[in-house]
Amino acid sequence: MRFTTFQEVLGKYYLSVGLDEQSSKAEWESALKGLLETKRKTLGNLTNPALKRKGERECAEIEEASQMASHLSVFERLRQHIQDDNQESFEWESKNHQTRAALPSEEHPLYGEFLQVKGEARKKWPRVVFAGAQATSEAIRPPEAPATGAKLKDAAAIMPSSMSPDENQSPTTEAASKTPMPDNSKAMALVGDLKARGKLPALEANVGIICSLTANHTTCIADLTAVILRDCALTSAVISTANSAMYAPANPIKTVSGAITMLGFEKVRMLALGFVLIKQMSQSAQGRNLYRLFTCSYFAGLFAMSLGRKADFENPEELFVSGLLSALPRLLLANGFPERYAAVEKRIVSEKVSTNQACLEEFGFTYDSFTTEVARHWKIPESVSGAMDIRGRCDRYSLLVAGGTQIADMMFGNVPGGPSAFYAAESNLQSVLGIKNFALVGFIIKTCEEDSNVKQFFKLNAKDIDKMVKSVGWGKVDSSQVAATLTYGEATQKMRECEQDPALIVGQYLSDLALCMRKSPDINRLLMTAMEAIYRCVRPDFVLVGFINKQSQLVEGRFLLGSSTTARPTDFRVSVADRKSPVNRCMLTRKPITVLVESEFPLPFLQALKLESLRLIPILAVDNSVGLFMLGREKIQSYTAQEEMWLEAIVGNVSMGFERAIFIMERQKIQSHTVQEDVCLESIVNNTSM
Repeated sequence: MRFTTFQEVLGKYYLSVGLDEQSSKAEWESALKGLLETKRKTLGNLTNPALKRKGERECAEIEEASQMASHLSVFERLRQHIQDDNQESFEWESKNHQTRAALPSEEHPLYGEFLQVKGEARKKWPRVVFAGAQATSEAIRPPEAPATGAKLKDAAAIMPSSMSPDENQSPTTEAASKTPMPDNSKAMALVGDLKARGKLPALEANVGIICSLTANHTTCIADLTAVILRDCALTSAVISTANSAMYAPANPIKTVSGAITMLGFEKVRMLALGFVLIKQMSQSAQGRNLYRLFTCSYFAGLFAMSLGRKADFENPEELFVSGLLSALPRLLLANGFPERYAAVEKRIVSEKVSTNQACLEEFGFTYDSFTTEVARHWKIPESVSGAMDIRGRCDRYSLLVAGGTQIADMMFGNVPGGPSAFYAAESNLQSVLGIKNFALVGFIIKTCEEDSNVKQFFKLNAKDIDKMVKSVGWGKVDSSQVAATLTYGEATQKMRECEQDPALIVGQYLSDLALCMRKSPDINRLLMTAMEAIYRCVRPDFVLVGFINKQSQLVEGRFLLGSSTTARPTDFRVSVADRKSPVNRCMLTRKPITVLVESEFPLPFLQALKLESLRLIPILAVDNSVGLFMLGREKIQSYTAQEEMWLEAIVGNVSMGFERAIFIMERQKIQSHTVQEDVCLESIVNNTSM
């Protein structure tokens, strides 16, 4: 459910439909349906997969908003009948087929308001006849399985005990009678205890911002790029993923903005979520056994994602996060309650009790319920966290996650292995995937070979993986022996070393800028590439690019990179008439200048960012200043000769890009308004620059 109140709908779409909170809900319903129809027509013309997926997501959101407006429109009509004291019209309206179909179900956030309307009616007319929401099979039917539904049910039936959707079965009736009933309140209390003791870190703010941005249809690539660039390790992960064999770009992807275009918003969201989970939980892996559980979590996600690709799952990165989440809570329990978790692990391995059963007996809640509470604490998207509670479910998504987790658990000694368990897991996956000749050994080896992190971060080569697989088949996996063989701390150390040497990557950016100019210049791409280059190579705390607006009255910010979560580039405005302003001095003299914010440029926008010094560099085209780059630092620090050289080369490429764009415009004899407005090229052509 994307919207829980109509205020959320209003805030998101009031500009798109031209309505406000004073407008009737019927008007909103009609306007949103019109917007949805327009979006669907546009969607039919899209060929780019990433844009198409984004369009589909937008259509789904508008449709949900339209349904909410429809519910509220019905409430308005019913309340009007109550106000008019017209019982006959009220009863007719409530019995109307279309009205009943538009009423919310019990699970809908507006169901409470629906009950209020009923209460108001009964208060007015004690004997009023009120028909409820129309019961449809779609409203109560569980989600349908894919075409291979019969196979999935068979697969669930043969799943080993540690992998079965219903894991609350004890080996004997006597044990079952002594088992306490699961209590989610206990799981919530334990999560609170872990948080209070500092054993459950909150997710980095960046990942929450990324999730919010990718869910917002108004977000542009520049917004998402700015957030990702705040984390050097995440930046490297996004770019390396876009260049991986899975996506095989025709030309190497060198920028975050280019990687986002290649991957699409949804994949970037899942990639960021998975990466941040691994990065933060690696800090809890202090000890060989904890490190083993941490490594197992990564492999659970890796195998789930690889299974998703075999099954042609639309977004396998989502399976990676789900697999990761299904295993990470073990690390939290082991870190917070080492002795109690050791007892749980002993029950699972020695007595072959399911994970849920062992946790229920030791902690008073199932492992699945604890995982759900952890996901809620981290604010994991429901589409991902919902797959964690797989008891009683046989949908393909849950079985793929369970399959990946089962493989990792056997390899790292969390559950018993052996010939029968190995064969059962293989047979199950053959049914889930619909591939009769699926070989589990070959799948594990190939998946580990194709993932560079297995060798680079976890230091496990082909021989190590082969040995681990054979141990699973023989049933001789010992968790302590596995922990001893892992290179403890290597992965967590590598994650802290992801920041690349600026001298190595600046050349990549300069070549990418040259390629931008060689083609018909895409000014937005040129600017974003230049800003990324400055931010990653020169490393200021803040980068903003500004241009003279259409009316030639203001220099306005257009794109911004930095750590601030509240600053917007459009908040930066300086009057062209203010000739004493450092911005205008820089553009008039056409030379870079450095100023102190507090004494020379005390603009509230800059002071809010806590900047002490500012470097201003003009963008020149046809001997005019058309805009400028602003680099801010929180501490007064001069730029090195090498950094000055890089800045000159980067901004020089941008200037040449503008000149080439002007040349093309004049050659084609087109008017300035046909060029992208948000870079103000018309100001150059009409000689409104400085």
